[in-house]
Amino acid sequence: MNWGIAVKQWENGEGVALFQGLGLAEDAEILDYGCGFGHYTFAASKALNGRGDGLFC
Repeated sequence: MNWGIAVKQWENGEGVALFQGLGLAEDAEILDYGCGFGHYTFAASKALNGRGDGLFC
């Protein structure tokens, strides 16, 4: 499998499940400091129904 495809699948599947399992409120504020490419940030936003606002540096 292509690495890029594997990452996208994680962001849309296991990554979302990871953040949903934390029981975060929909208005939760999350800081992903030193986030690299933002894979965890994207998964967290999707877990919050796409309502995540982000500041990308």
